[in-house]
Amino acid sequence: MLICLGVLTGLWVTARITGALQWYVCPTTANEPTIKVKQHIFTSNLISPQLGDLICYYKERKGWGEDIYVHRLCGTGEDTVLIKDGILFVNGENLDKNKVFNFAYIVPTKSIPLLKRKRIITEGNYYVINEKSIIFTNKETVEKDSIQGEWRFEEENLSNDKIMEKWNQPWNTDYFGPVVVPLRHYFVMGDSRHNSLDSRYFGFIPVENFAGTVVGY
Repeated sequence: MLICLGVLTGLWVTARITGALQWYVCPTTANEPTIKVKQHIFTSNLISPQLGDLICYYKERKGWGEDIYVHRLCGTGEDTVLIKDGILFVNGENLDKNKVFNFAYIVPTKSIPLLKRKRIITEGNYYVINEKSIIFTNKETVEKDSIQGEWRFEEENLSNDKIMEKWNQPWNTDYFGPVVVPLRHYFVMGDSRHNSLDSRYFGFIPVENFAGTVVGY
């Protein structure tokens, strides 16, 4: 038994060192509702990522050095990426079909305490403005819990300053592109589409920065 335990421990350590099997704790709400904040995820660099997979990758974080990020793979080399009315199209195909993503939803601020008690929202996925607040949720949750409010999507040609700074185009989170992903690069986005800092803001990810495909959470 002790020998078997030692072998298993050695295999686990080796897997972590090589990246064959890794685990991380998700620190943000950028990938909700798929991955919750503080949820554990497991990855493997032995599995080649496919379009639509969740992946981890290395990226410089200002003031912190290199860090690990997790987002959904939304474009690979020579893919044409376009976001129209909040929907992602890759090479003309709707990649969002049959998937659930979070978007900005405006609710009365007085409803925030109840939404928190029901755990519909947590810290990091809502913002209080004044009498109105923005929460990040999805159509299924809104309908299931009868949440009163209205969706907040950005209008076409209404540019986002940060996105404009990166791409020099009048784009925003809901109307973006088209852009062609360079060879040996990735385009990534979070599943909380209005609450994620991703390729729309910082550009393409070199494939050399790939750390692993998410295999469990």
